[in-house]
Amino acid sequence: MDREAELLSKSRIMAFSTQTFDQFQRNNACGPGAVTPARHFNVMDIEERLRSGEVYPAYVRRDFYKIMLFRGKGVFHFGDESIPVSGNTLLFFNPRVPYTYGSLPKDVRGYFCVFKDEFFTDGLRLHLDEIPLFGPGVKPVFSLDAA
Repeated sequence: MDREAELLSKSRIMAFSTQTFDQFQRNNACGPGAVTPARHFNVMDIEERLRSGEVYPAYVRRDFYKIMLFRGKGVFHFGDESIPVSGNTLLFFNPRVPYTYGSLPKDVRGYFCVFKDEFFTDGLRLHLDEIPLFGPGVKPVFSLDAA
């Protein structure tokens, strides 16, 4: 079993624990550091995150949402499914499904934003559970390259 498969196997045991938004913010020193006063939103650079040294995030649920614009090759693990991606890809993560990703090459680029449900409900009166992209059973990966 290679290192990536071993780490994924071990981390699936932890899938019933939950990483909070505050824990993520405290443990992530690679963002611009500016969050809204309500502390419900942040944007980060994938390249900076990789340089920070956290290559294998734990396979756990999070209590926040993430939208990622990803450029490169990688494998993302959602629930019991592993989804290889390449090129320009848009990914949607939600608190109901544990996830992680495999090792990423150094030439990966992109950005992601993390946010709590309150970011939308407080200002926009919108519930993310009502948006199909975050609904159950939706494959949260969309290639942006021409087919």
